[in-house]
Amino acid sequence: MNTFVSVPFWSAEKCDAIVERVGKTAGHEVLTSVKGEAPVVDKSVRQADMHGMNDPSINDEILEWVLSNNEWGFELGGGLPSVEVLHYVEGGFQQAHTDWGGTHNKRKLSFSIQLSPPASYEGGELILHDGPRPWMADMTQGSITLFPSWTLHSVQEVTAGERWSAVGWLLGGSSYV
Repeated sequence: MNTFVSVPFWSAEKCDAIVERVGKTAGHEVLTSVKGEAPVVDKSVRQADMHGMNDPSINDEILEWVLSNNEWGFELGGGLPSVEVLHYVEGGFQQAHTDWGGTHNKRKLSFSIQLSPPASYEGGELILHDGPRPWMADMTQGSITLFPSWTLHSVQEVTAGERWSAVGWLLGGSSYV
């Protein structure tokens, strides 16, 4: 069993179409929750804009794939509540964090889908911290990286261009069972 799964998922054309569609909507700054405090915008923790993507067919496609690739055997009865599209511009980043704990204690699996071609930006690597060395996720446009939500991960600073990704979390009925 691997700690992470990172494989091709969507075509470049599908990724481009998603970026084109959500890029026309107004994004908003991402709220950050630190140490159980109320969520706030904290630019020292994350700099990215978030766009909602309410498309049941996309949610269903992701959910079906994740359920068939749940190598960890997690109970995932809580479904996929939403998919968010994150937009990082020059200077954008995400400090190391987990997606699980506190008010999010039912998150079991996290995913990130690379929507941008890697040649369209510099930096912006998704880094998963597991073991003695960090692991860089596949940056190929259309790749999906799936990992347990307790995994410490970060997005390195984007130093040029724009990085787009689709992210979300699959829930269980209870905390890790």
